[in-house]
Amino acid sequence: MKFKLSTATLCISGAVFAMSLVNPTLAKIPDFLGNGANRNSATVPELEQKSSFDQTSSSDLLAQAVTVNLNGVWRANDGGTYYIRQVGNELWWYGQSSNNGRSFSNVFHGYIGQNEVAGNWADVPRGRTRSSGEMVVRIDSSRRLTAVRKTGGFGGSVWTR
Repeated sequence: MKFKLSTATLCISGAVFAMSLVNPTLAKIPDFLGNGANRNSATVPELEQKSSFDQTSSSDLLAQAVTVNLNGVWRANDGGTYYIRQVGNELWWYGQSSNNGRSFSNVFHGYIGQNEVAGNWADVPRGRTRSSGEMVVRIDSSRRLTAVRKTGGFGGSVWTR
């Protein structure tokens, strides 16, 4: 089967990943499959073998995902302030420590699935720390988020507003 797509939606374990395919044979997704591979991409033939694309389920999940509004200023249990921007099923944030970002400053980009956000984070040069990793955050409510999986030593685990 050949794909001729510019955008695709992939459903893995209840999470939706929307992908812009610059190269239609390579789809970038976080490695949350737990297969131990040290990579964050899979070719379309690999995805065909490992995953099934269910358009109805993916559409339903996407509709559920965008009903919550996460935009705003959040505080986390790492003492930081996080400025979250949601556009459709995509989420970005800038987070900084309470000393105006001198201890840590980070950015995150992820995709919202059914009650979860999955994506990648990285520290930026404003703060002293220099780490990066992947993260899955559960959407407990429109006022509370909880990290359920994180790599790279990310400090915060609960965000509230």
